[in-house]
Amino acid sequence: MKTNHCKKCGKEIVADKKICENCRKKRNEKWNKVGTGVITLAGTALLGVVTKNKIK
Repeated sequence: MKTNHCKKCGKEIVADKKICENCRKKRNEKWNKVGTGVITLAGTALLGVVTKNKIK
């Protein structure tokens, strides 16, 4: 069985993959946190606009 090394951590992996499962999981968790932050900011901005229009 051929093996490669992970581009991020250097761990030995199967030849047809470029990033090991551990690094892929960390990358996905990072992007989930970024996405959650963006959605929170957008929701806060929308709430602020709706509240401002109700006060007038």
